[in-house]
Amino acid sequence: MNKANVKAFHLHLVSDSTGETVGLVARACLAQFENIETTEHLWNMIRSEDQAKGVITAIKENPGFVLYTIVNEDIRNILEEGCRRLQIPCIAILDPIIAELGAHLGAEMVLLGVSRTSKTPTSIYLANRGIKTANIPIVPGVALPEELFTAKAPLIVGLTKDPKRLVEIRRQRLRLLDQDEETDYVDLEKVSNEINEARRLFTKHNWTVINVSRKSIEETAATIIQLYNRRKEQNV
Repeated sequence: MNKANVKAFHLHLVSDSTGETVGLVARACLAQFENIETTEHLWNMIRSEDQAKGVITAIKENPGFVLYTIVNEDIRNILEEGCRRLQIPCIAILDPIIAELGAHLGAEMVLLGVSRTSKTPTSIYLANRGIKTANIPIVPGVALPEELFTAKAPLIVGLTKDPKRLVEIRRQRLRLLDQDEETDYVDLEKVSNEINEARRLFTKHNWTVINVSRKSIEETAATIIQLYNRRKEQNV
Protein backbone atom coordinates (compact mmCIF):
# COMPACT_ATOMS: atom_id res chain seq x y z
CA MET A 1 0.00 0.00 0.00
CA ASN A 2 1.27 3.43 -0.96
CA LYS A 3 1.58 5.36 2.30
CA ALA A 4 1.08 8.60 0.43
CA ASN A 5 -2.48 7.54 -0.43
CA VAL A 6 -3.41 6.36 3.05
CA LYS A 7 -5.92 8.41 5.02
CA ALA A 8 -5.12 8.23 8.72
CA PHE A 9 -7.49 9.31 11.47
CA HIS A 10 -8.38 8.77 15.13
CA LEU A 11 -11.43 6.63 15.94
CA HIS A 12 -13.00 6.99 19.40
CA LEU A 13 -15.25 4.14 20.58
CA VAL A 14 -17.31 5.04 23.66
CA SER A 15 -19.45 2.60 25.64
CA ASP A 16 -21.18 2.28 29.01
CA SER A 17 -20.25 -1.42 29.02
CA THR A 18 -17.20 -3.37 27.80
CA GLY A 19 -17.22 -1.73 24.35
CA GLU A 20 -17.35 -5.04 22.54
CA THR A 21 -20.44 -4.17 20.48
CA VAL A 22 -19.28 -0.75 19.31
CA GLY A 23 -15.87 -2.22 18.44
CA LEU A 24 -17.33 -5.02 16.33
CA VAL A 25 -19.63 -2.66 14.45
CA ALA A 26 -16.84 -0.15 13.85
CA ARG A 27 -14.47 -2.77 12.43
CA ALA A 28 -17.18 -4.23 10.22
CA CYS A 29 -17.78 -0.78 8.76
CA LEU A 30 -14.10 0.03 8.32
CA ALA A 31 -13.59 -3.21 6.39
CA GLN A 32 -15.61 -1.64 3.58
CA PHE A 33 -12.93 1.00 2.94
CA GLU A 34 -9.45 0.82 1.45
CA ASN A 35 -6.37 2.92 2.12
CA ILE A 36 -7.30 3.92 5.65
CA GLU A 37 -5.33 3.69 8.86
CA THR A 38 -7.04 4.22 12.21
CA THR A 39 -5.71 4.87 15.67
CA GLU A 40 -8.38 3.33 17.85
CA HIS A 41 -9.25 4.70 21.29
CA LEU A 42 -11.62 2.61 23.42
CA TRP A 43 -13.44 4.36 26.25
CA ASN A 44 -15.48 1.72 28.06
CA MET A 45 -17.50 1.61 31.30
CA ILE A 46 -18.44 5.29 30.85
CA ARG A 47 -21.24 5.54 33.39
CA SER A 48 -20.90 8.99 34.97
CA GLU A 49 -20.99 12.58 33.74
CA ASP A 50 -17.43 13.18 34.96
CA GLN A 51 -16.20 10.20 32.94
CA ALA A 52 -17.98 11.55 29.86
CA LYS A 53 -16.32 14.95 30.32
CA GLY A 54 -12.97 13.19 30.59
CA VAL A 55 -13.63 11.45 27.28
CA ILE A 56 -14.38 14.80 25.64
CA THR A 57 -11.07 16.15 26.93
CA ALA A 58 -9.25 13.15 25.43
CA ILE A 59 -11.09 13.53 22.13
CA LYS A 60 -10.08 17.18 21.99
CA GLU A 61 -6.42 16.12 22.22
CA ASN A 62 -6.83 13.62 19.37
CA PRO A 63 -9.79 14.76 17.26
CA GLY A 64 -11.47 12.07 15.20
CA PHE A 65 -14.62 10.13 14.45
CA VAL A 66 -16.74 9.12 17.51
CA LEU A 67 -19.01 6.07 17.69
CA TYR A 68 -20.87 5.20 20.85
CA THR A 69 -23.33 2.89 22.61
CA ILE A 70 -24.60 4.67 25.72
CA VAL A 71 -28.06 4.40 27.29
CA ASN A 72 -28.06 7.23 29.85
CA GLU A 73 -29.54 10.37 28.30
CA ASP A 74 -27.49 12.85 30.36
CA ILE A 75 -24.20 11.15 29.48
CA ARG A 76 -25.22 10.97 25.82
CA ASN A 77 -25.98 14.68 25.86
CA ILE A 78 -22.56 15.52 27.33
CA LEU A 79 -20.82 13.45 24.68
CA GLU A 80 -22.86 14.80 21.76
CA GLU A 81 -22.67 18.42 22.91
CA GLY A 82 -18.91 18.14 23.44
CA CYS A 83 -18.46 16.72 19.97
CA ARG A 84 -20.64 19.46 18.49
CA ARG A 85 -18.41 22.09 20.08
CA LEU A 86 -15.36 20.33 18.64
CA GLN A 87 -17.12 19.92 15.27
CA ILE A 88 -16.50 16.18 15.36
CA PRO A 89 -18.92 13.52 14.00
CA CYS A 90 -20.60 11.61 16.86
CA ILE A 91 -22.88 8.68 16.06
CA ALA A 92 -25.00 6.41 18.29
CA ILE A 93 -24.56 3.28 16.22
CA LEU A 94 -27.54 1.26 17.48
CA ASP A 95 -30.22 3.98 17.59
CA PRO A 96 -31.40 3.70 13.95
CA ILE A 97 -31.54 -0.09 14.10
CA ILE A 98 -33.45 -0.20 17.38
CA ALA A 99 -35.91 2.46 16.20
CA GLU A 100 -36.69 0.63 12.97
CA LEU A 101 -36.99 -2.77 14.63
CA GLY A 102 -39.27 -1.35 17.28
CA ALA A 103 -41.48 0.31 14.68
CA HIS A 104 -41.83 -2.68 12.37
CA LEU A 105 -41.40 -5.80 14.44
CA GLY A 106 -42.45 -5.35 18.04
CA ALA A 107 -41.32 -7.98 20.55
CA GLU A 108 -43.12 -10.98 22.00
CA MET A 109 -40.48 -11.44 24.67
CA VAL A 110 -38.31 -9.05 26.70
CA LEU A 111 -35.30 -10.27 28.67
CA LEU A 112 -33.90 -8.09 31.45
CA GLY A 113 -30.72 -8.45 33.46
CA VAL A 114 -27.45 -6.90 34.52
CA SER A 115 -24.39 -7.25 32.29
CA ARG A 116 -23.23 -10.81 31.46
CA THR A 117 -26.40 -12.66 32.51
CA SER A 118 -26.66 -14.34 29.09
CA LYS A 119 -29.34 -12.02 27.71
CA THR A 120 -27.93 -11.75 24.18
CA PRO A 121 -27.22 -15.45 23.47
CA THR A 122 -30.56 -16.41 24.98
CA SER A 123 -32.30 -13.80 22.80
CA ILE A 124 -30.59 -15.18 19.71
CA TYR A 125 -31.60 -18.73 20.61
CA LEU A 126 -35.22 -17.67 21.12
CA ALA A 127 -35.20 -15.69 17.87
CA ASN A 128 -34.01 -18.78 16.04
CA ARG A 129 -37.05 -20.57 17.48
CA GLY A 130 -39.29 -17.92 15.96
CA ILE A 131 -39.93 -15.80 19.08
CA LYS A 132 -39.42 -12.06 18.60
CA THR A 133 -37.13 -11.16 21.48
CA ALA A 134 -35.64 -7.95 22.84
CA ASN A 135 -33.04 -7.75 25.60
CA ILE A 136 -32.59 -4.74 27.84
CA PRO A 137 -29.51 -4.29 30.06
CA ILE A 138 -29.92 -3.07 33.61
CA VAL A 139 -27.12 -0.53 34.12
CA PRO A 140 -26.57 1.18 37.51
CA GLY A 141 -27.83 4.75 37.43
CA VAL A 142 -29.51 4.34 34.05
CA ALA A 143 -33.30 4.55 33.77
CA LEU A 144 -35.08 1.75 31.94
CA PRO A 145 -37.25 2.63 28.92
CA GLU A 146 -40.68 3.87 29.97
CA GLU A 147 -42.27 1.58 27.35
CA LEU A 148 -41.15 -1.41 29.42
CA PHE A 149 -43.58 -0.52 32.20
CA THR A 150 -46.54 0.24 29.95
CA ALA A 151 -46.19 -2.65 27.47
CA LYS A 152 -48.96 -5.24 27.75
CA ALA A 153 -48.12 -7.66 24.94
CA PRO A 154 -44.62 -9.05 25.68
CA LEU A 155 -43.68 -11.62 28.29
CA ILE A 156 -41.02 -9.98 30.48
CA VAL A 157 -38.43 -12.24 32.11
CA GLY A 158 -35.64 -11.19 34.47
CA LEU A 159 -32.35 -13.09 34.34
CA THR A 160 -30.10 -13.20 37.39
CA LYS A 161 -26.87 -14.93 38.41
CA ASP A 162 -24.80 -15.70 41.50
CA PRO A 163 -22.62 -12.62 42.27
CA LYS A 164 -19.35 -14.52 42.59
CA ARG A 165 -19.94 -16.39 39.35
CA LEU A 166 -20.91 -13.15 37.64
CA VAL A 167 -17.73 -11.41 38.80
CA GLU A 168 -15.68 -14.33 37.47
CA ILE A 169 -17.36 -14.12 34.06
CA ARG A 170 -16.94 -10.35 33.89
CA ARG A 171 -13.24 -10.64 34.76
CA GLN A 172 -12.77 -13.19 32.00
CA ARG A 173 -14.44 -10.79 29.56
CA LEU A 174 -12.21 -7.87 30.60
CA ARG A 175 -9.08 -10.04 30.27
CA LEU A 176 -10.17 -11.17 26.83
CA LEU A 177 -10.55 -7.52 25.83
CA ASP A 178 -7.27 -6.58 27.58
CA GLN A 179 -9.11 -4.08 29.80
CA ASP A 180 -8.35 -2.81 33.31
CA GLU A 181 -9.83 -5.08 35.98
CA GLU A 182 -9.78 -2.43 38.72
CA THR A 183 -13.35 -1.26 38.19
CA ASP A 184 -16.78 -1.37 39.85
CA TYR A 185 -17.80 -3.70 37.04
CA VAL A 186 -16.03 -6.58 38.84
CA ASP A 187 -16.23 -5.39 42.45
CA LEU A 188 -18.08 -8.13 44.36
CA GLU A 189 -19.95 -5.74 46.66
CA LYS A 190 -21.05 -3.51 43.77
CA VAL A 191 -22.04 -6.50 41.66
CA SER A 192 -24.07 -7.93 44.55
CA ASN A 193 -25.86 -4.60 44.86
CA GLU A 194 -26.56 -4.61 41.09
CA ILE A 195 -28.15 -8.05 41.33
CA ASN A 196 -30.16 -7.21 44.46
CA GLU A 197 -31.51 -4.02 42.84
CA ALA A 198 -32.48 -6.00 39.75
CA ARG A 199 -34.26 -8.61 41.85
CA ARG A 200 -36.21 -5.91 43.67
CA LEU A 201 -37.24 -4.50 40.30
CA PHE A 202 -38.41 -7.92 39.10
CA THR A 203 -40.38 -8.49 42.30
CA LYS A 204 -41.97 -5.03 42.23
CA HIS A 205 -43.39 -5.60 38.75
CA ASN A 206 -44.16 -9.29 39.25
CA TRP A 207 -41.85 -10.31 36.40
CA THR A 208 -40.71 -13.93 36.19
CA VAL A 209 -37.13 -14.47 37.42
CA ILE A 210 -34.75 -17.16 36.18
CA ASN A 211 -31.41 -17.81 37.87
CA VAL A 212 -29.03 -18.74 35.06
CA SER A 213 -25.99 -19.49 37.27
CA ARG A 214 -26.07 -23.22 36.62
CA LYS A 215 -28.08 -23.28 33.42
CA SER A 216 -26.88 -23.57 29.84
CA ILE A 217 -28.32 -21.20 27.23
CA GLU A 218 -30.46 -24.05 25.93
CA GLU A 219 -31.85 -24.82 29.41
CA THR A 220 -32.67 -21.17 30.06
CA ALA A 221 -34.33 -20.83 26.67
CA ALA A 222 -36.31 -24.04 27.20
CA THR A 223 -37.69 -22.67 30.50
CA ILE A 224 -38.63 -19.40 28.82
CA ILE A 225 -40.32 -21.19 25.90
CA GLN A 226 -42.43 -23.17 28.37
CA LEU A 227 -43.52 -19.91 30.03
CA TYR A 228 -44.22 -18.38 26.64
CA ASN A 229 -46.32 -21.33 25.43
CA ARG A 230 -48.24 -21.47 28.70
CA ARG A 231 -49.09 -17.79 28.37
CA LYS A 232 -50.25 -18.26 24.76
CA GLU A 233 -52.54 -21.10 25.85
CA GLN A 234 -54.04 -18.95 28.60
CA ASN A 235 -54.73 -16.14 26.13
CA VAL A 236 -56.47 -18.33 23.55
